[in-house]
Amino acid sequence: MKYYPALQRHDNQKNKIQNYNSSYLIVFYLLVSTILLHGQTQIEVYKKHISYFKAVNNEIIPDSINNLFFLNYPKLEDTISPGYNNDPQKIGASYYTYNKLNNLLIQFAFVSQHLVETQNGYLDNKVWYRVSIDNGKSFSVLKPIIQSGEEFNLNHPIKPVYIGKNGFYLSNPGIVGTDRNFYIPFYFPPLNDKGKFLNPYKSYGYSYAGILKGKPDYSSRNIQWNVSIIAPDTNVSSCGFDESTIAELDRPGYFLCIFRASNNKYSNTIKGYKYYAISDDYCKTWSVPKPLIYSNGSNFFSPASPSMLVKSTITNNLYWIGNITDQNPDGDYPRFPLIIAQVDKKNYGIIKNTITVIDDYNPAEDSKKVQLTNFLVRNIPGSDDIIIRLRRIDWELAKETIKFPICMYWLRFH
Repeated sequence: MKYYPALQRHDNQKNKIQNYNSSYLIVFYLLVSTILLHGQTQIEVYKKHISYFKAVNNEIIPDSINNLFFLNYPKLEDTISPGYNNDPQKIGASYYTYNKLNNLLIQFAFVSQHLVETQNGYLDNKVWYRVSIDNGKSFSVLKPIIQSGEEFNLNHPIKPVYIGKNGFYLSNPGIVGTDRNFYIPFYFPPLNDKGKFLNPYKSYGYSYAGILKGKPDYSSRNIQWNVSIIAPDTNVSSCGFDESTIAELDRPGYFLCIFRASNNKYSNTIKGYKYYAISDDYCKTWSVPKPLIYSNGSNFFSPASPSMLVKSTITNNLYWIGNITDQNPDGDYPRFPLIIAQVDKKNYGIIKNTITVIDDYNPAEDSKKVQLTNFLVRNIPGSDDIIIRLRRIDWELAKETIKFPICMYWLRFH
């Protein structure tokens, strides 16, 4: 560690500190410089709104907060018949991504004949979108994501997908890069050389990950789409890679992507880790995926669950929100606690001493199958605070309903 030159008070002859007071100044500034050099911040969960099945907290969330998650915008139709062989299609869950640099808002929608979590639904899903240039007051016509190029069309929308054989899902709303383009993580069931579902572990849904890069055309409210793909080593995950999260690093064009992996039914031979890869060319190509570890080089476990990268709008520090477990997980579980921690942007590890628990299993209210995993994150305008909206899923307590309680958490970086 180097001292600031102005604080180095050495005797030219004896090379000793001149007086007692200056030694305290040196210690003080060493502490400050350590913080500055590492760029670490304290993370505070300063407000929570938690709802459980047994005792629902009926606090009203104001429209100003709901608007951050686009909950008050025009609704989509229930069905559509665009010309697929199995029309009509149902229109299901959607994500919103806002590009403030271009004042473009994209709403993505899942389109399928099977809007349920079955293998048929997994293989059938398509992604459509519509665009708003007036902050959601009006939208363009809903249209399918189709990759740029003459070979792509309604039934072959992107390079790895052939409708009727496989489909694709979005992982989360994605981000906007410094080049003003959209970068949206997605995943898809791969096909073998015979056009059949490639599923080496016979799992519910084996996936490859990818990034949709969208270049907006403001005048036509259209997006030009391109695709990159990240295939996992078949030895590291029984379900492949899916539900990834992405962030652009300090150098423009450099991206970090973290993937969900799984050891479902293979916990004796496969470690439950998250994996990551790096791109240095605006997501055209990717490094070989590696296990996500602590910045000090030690490993940590994480279940097969979604996670999210979030960047501070003021300090530019990068944070990871997800699940960390003490022992090797068994596939999806346990999906608690939910934590946030700073990412070391030099070695891409999680800085262990910044881990802050956002929420955890409550034995008085939750079953051991509670899922603190299904969430979205938004920055609160005018501050460096973030807000997390989580759907507290617990099938052990609500086996016949999908109307799960909503929890909200307000976080601040110091």
